[in-house]
Amino acid sequence: MLPENRMALKEWAVVVKALQEGRQIVLLRKGGIAEEGGEFRVDHPEFVFYPTYVHQQREHVRPEFHGDFAAVDLAPWTVERIPLDTSAVVEEVVEAADLARLHKLTEHHIWTPGYVDMRFHYRPGTPLYLMLLRVHRLPRAVEVVETPEYRGCKSWVTLEAPVATSGATPVLSDAAFAQRVTAVKAILKAD
Repeated sequence: MLPENRMALKEWAVVVKALQEGRQIVLLRKGGIAEEGGEFRVDHPEFVFYPTYVHQQREHVRPEFHGDFAAVDLAPWTVERIPLDTSAVVEEVVEAADLARLHKLTEHHIWTPGYVDMRFHYRPGTPLYLMLLRVHRLPRAVEVVETPEYRGCKSWVTLEAPVATSGATPVLSDAAFAQRVTAVKAILKAD
């Protein structure tokens, strides 16, 4: 892991909470990911999470996680100051080409089946990818002032100042993470 990082991936605060607590190790993405020369790659395989509050919607998260909205809504943040306390390394990227298999991953994320359907069908000519993430808790949270450059519907932002990631601790043990990755990949490749 890099000792510091200036790249941040925007994600719903409620999902960042699930990632930070080890309840989720996957993200679904079509945007913020580039295909170059026919080869899929993640532009920034190590990043910090930039929690977003504006677009997250309770109806897209399963009812058992609705309480997490209260936790992130009560967090000490304002529109102008964004707390950064979680980082990730992309361990693997898998094309999620089968919606039925995606629905079998319910225990590995907090989204509703309807939200998974919506992500799968959004821009049908563009493949949906599942990113398997090794998530870390930063040793110290950092608040950034939200600048006009950070705002808007974009996945990646380059932070003005790097965030220290040295000393970050994985949210799951090596064994627990490997077990979760194996389970996710088995579902995606099941016949």
